[in-house]
Amino acid sequence: MASTGQPQSSLKRPSPAFNREGDKLMITPLGSGNEVGRSCVYMSFKGKRVLFDCGIRPAYSGMAALPYFDEIDPSTIDVLLITQLSTSIRLWK
Repeated sequence: MASTGQPQSSLKRPSPAFNREGDKLMITPLGSGNEVGRSCVYMSFKGKRVLFDCGIRPAYSGMAALPYFDEIDPSTIDVLLITQLSTSIRLWK
């Protein structure tokens, strides 16, 4: 191994501080557990809140068809990402 002229201890990365609350990646499924539809995943990291998908369960109507939004405050969502579209959805121009 070639010498860099620096002491070995200065080549190591500093240990990150993982005990800060904002550094925790929190993933909360809000629907689609053992069922068709109602897919929704809530994720928070470093103060940002992301909602993935947010589908409905076609067998139900009204509030029963929606994901379990009572677990979160939807007004705090920073980004909503749609990762897939149903093949039954048709877009008309």
